[in-house]
Amino acid sequence: MRRVAVLALLTLLLTALGGALSVALGWSSLPIVPGAILCAYAALVDPPIEGVLTAAAIGLVVDAMTGTSLGLNVLALVAVLVGSRLVTGFVTSPRGLPAAAFVGGFSAVHAFVALLLLFLFQRRGGFGLLSVFTVAVANAAASIVVIPLVQRLLVALRLEERDETLQERLAGKGRA
Repeated sequence: MRRVAVLALLTLLLTALGGALSVALGWSSLPIVPGAILCAYAALVDPPIEGVLTAAAIGLVVDAMTGTSLGLNVLALVAVLVGSRLVTGFVTSPRGLPAAAFVGGFSAVHAFVALLLLFLFQRRGGFGLLSVFTVAVANAAASIVVIPLVQRLLVALRLEERDETLQERLAGKGRA
């Protein structure tokens, strides 16, 4: 449970940092969504139940920080995380090109689901698919830097073993 709280707090900090950076640069916003990157990381390394709890916590933080309807990103992140379980077996490590591609796909589907929910339940404006592509590419590129730093932080906090796979984590929990 501490791992979920750390990832939610990290989402809060990275989202605030991204907002401050966009203001400092004079941009309206950055296309990077730290919550989606961290949730994709959780999809790759956490067991299913812990992953869903992480997605829900990160979704609450994203909703609170972005001003969207409470529960919109919770629903979108949990749905995408559950659906992503079909392809996580193809990504053998949370680092590298396959992981970056997974983060990009995860981010694209999350952005599409969030836009769809906004379109259906909140506003009847345009439905810009260009932003989905932009967020996916930006998150995939950012994940190359963010995920190794998150892994180091979790190892330093003793919430994760160095380069431990999901199968190794689950086997370790059975022995403890």
